Amino acid sequence: MNELEQVDVSLLEEMNNFCHKYGYKKIFDTSNKSLIREDFNIDDMRIVPNSEHYYEFIRELRTHPSNLDGFVEHVEITTEQQIEYMSKYGKDYEICLEKKVPVGFIGVVDNDIRFAVSPEHHGKGIGTYMIWDLIHKKPNSKAKVKHNNFASIKVFERCGFKLYNKDENFLYYSL
Repeated sequence: MNELEQVDVSLLEEMNNFCHKYGYKKIFDTSNKSLIREDFNIDDMRIVPNSEHYYEFIRELRTHPSNLDGFVEHVEITTEQQIEYMSKYGKDYEICLEKKVPVGFIGVVDNDIRFAVSPEHHGKGIGTYMIWDLIHKKPNSKAKVKHNNFASIKVFERCGFKLYNKDENFLYYSL
């Protein structure tokens, strides 16, 4: 049975309106209570280990204006700083490829999940895909999310994370 069949259509419509309000495509087909996956083909997706080849991709994605507000620190990261950081934590990151093109990254540093999706691929389910892959590998990972990072909150909650704590700056999620 489709889990969405148990959900009232008005709630699905409300979620679609929420997505629209924050610049995302609607995610539910309310006529048959299903997820819309028109732009996302899991057969085209692959998670690969990080390597030096992807360091600049991660840096550019991490500092892109569309993603910057989602991260704890709003700092410009130089190439040298990125190389230094990746020399320490690069093994803790993975890259999401769509048809062999990098579209996102995910990592766990100090048991805290960090991820970003290329702005031109927002709203396609790639963040959810990366989180689902990660939690099968590292189920004890946690997430620290800024209160106004609605996209990340949506992804973590969609993947089964529950809010376990909050403070004035962050919401804290775990499985």
